[in-house]
Amino acid sequence: MLTVALTSIPPRFAGLEATLDSLLVQTEVDRVVLTLPRHYTRFPGPVTPPHLPDGITLNWTDTDIGPATKVLPLAARMAPHDPILICDDDWAYGPGWAAGFAAAHAADPTVALSAQPFEAHRVGRPRGTIAQGFAGLLLTPRMLAPLAPPPARFRAVDDIWLSALLGANSVDIRALPHLRPLARPTGNEASPLQASTDRAALNRACAAYCGDRFGIWGRDPTLSAR
Repeated sequence: MLTVALTSIPPRFAGLEATLDSLLVQTEVDRVVLTLPRHYTRFPGPVTPPHLPDGITLNWTDTDIGPATKVLPLAARMAPHDPILICDDDWAYGPGWAAGFAAAHAADPTVALSAQPFEAHRVGRPRGTIAQGFAGLLLTPRMLAPLAPPPARFRAVDDIWLSALLGANSVDIRALPHLRPLARPTGNEASPLQASTDRAALNRACAAYCGDRFGIWGRDPTLSAR
């Protein structure tokens, strides 16, 4: 059973159609789940969910943990080995995208799968891999155990946090670059979390924090030996 999962924010609700429509026509998908918090940290007031086409499941959660809202609350309600394919609310996905992930998972269900990962040295760590989610990231709840939410200051950089949970569980991340061209931006980019932050600096800070907390990715090579 393959679940495709995403989250969104109120300024993007009106522009979700292209993303949701692209997910509904995917093959090898059992359900598409949109997880929304009942209250947003950045957007005060009651949350009125967007109109959702038939076939989209709305999953409410009590806590806003930023982009990781798309997977951590849902994973807590699923079986340990159920595959979850996460994606972003400002991208659309072409035919064969989900089927490609499903086939790779069936071939080796012990690894996480990312259409466009990158080496952790880009965020100051000498080893390890960061799994980006915008073009698709397939994992299972067991790979993220104990499903810890990111600290508030690192909510904007969920790719680093989720990759750290994978690393803490010794889960390899395999690249599926042939699926990357099937993802395209929709332009639904209102109110990005990183608009008021230095994304590169926050990535490095989160990577350093995760490296220390989980004992992964090695020591920052720019630091002098003590």
